[in-house]
Amino acid sequence: MIHSSCQQLLVFLTLCLVVVSFAAKSGNFACRKRLPCARNVLLSELDGVDLKNRTVSPSYLRLRRCDSLCNCCAVGECYVPKKVINVTLELQFELESDNTIEDIQEVVISEHVRCECKVCATLAP
Repeated sequence: MIHSSCQQLLVFLTLCLVVVSFAAKSGNFACRKRLPCARNVLLSELDGVDLKNRTVSPSYLRLRRCDSLCNCCAVGECYVPKKVINVTLELQFELESDNTIEDIQEVVISEHVRCECKVCATLAP
């Protein structure tokens, strides 16, 4: 009985080691690619978009970003864009008061294509 339990434990530990090893290798592969993560960015967070008394739907865009949400850098390093492209979009705005279309505005938005790890800039006291 003990012999069987030891064999089962050994098989279980071997499987755990294989899973952990695979996860570590696949994570390292993704890190070496230095690709940005796709995430939702609120339009109000973007430069050049004025939402004063206006609404736009949806209120966010799905953009690729190099940031702390998808980095795999060492401690003290930040995941920052290495290559950026600019994309021009047309946004249709509505007045909040009566939902009538106010205008269409072209907005240039930067999208991150390649990322890299760099030493984080520290804030001066």
